[in-house]
Amino acid sequence: MDLDRFVLQSEEAFGLQFDDEILTKIKTIGQFVDYVHMLLPRNESSDENETLIDRMLKSLSMHISSVIKCSLSNVTPSTPLAEIFPDTAHEDKWNHVRSLMRAKYWPQIRRSTRSCWFKREAGTFDRPICTTVMDVASFLVARSPSLVKSDTEGWKRTEVVEVVKSLAKFTFGLPDDTLSENVRFVDDLLLE
Repeated sequence: MDLDRFVLQSEEAFGLQFDDEILTKIKTIGQFVDYVHMLLPRNESSDENETLIDRMLKSLSMHISSVIKCSLSNVTPSTPLAEIFPDTAHEDKWNHVRSLMRAKYWPQIRRSTRSCWFKREAGTFDRPICTTVMDVASFLVARSPSLVKSDTEGWKRTEVVEVVKSLAKFTFGLPDDTLSENVRFVDDLLLE
């Protein structure tokens, strides 16, 4: 079930349709990245060193600072969302940021002080519960990389890796350090 959802979310994120026969032969995250990258228009130039997450953080921080009318320097990746939007009365401002970002999928804010950034049972994959600005940027890279990537811009392999790892993190609820390219979907992650 999770693996099927991961494939569907990947198709949506990249705007592709995968060949089921080829998918049955893919065993690792790295093989999946190679397959997706093969299907996408490429950009292998080394001119652009900025990652998708960096681009998403810039855009998100800019929109948050404009909505809450604060200095951009006050909105950092580690800024707790609950400090910016402290209660549900601020939900309209949070949703205004969503409309400025033009995001189809949008997370909920964790307003408790517990350290867990992602609570699968309370949220859903389309609307997880996030704690920091970085969590939101990571979620948006997973679900909507097109928010910071134009249709005419080719894909670097490192960008595909970013999206695939973010998708895997949100779909499977796994920490980043468990998602190397050698990880096998069935043998290591126990997915079918």
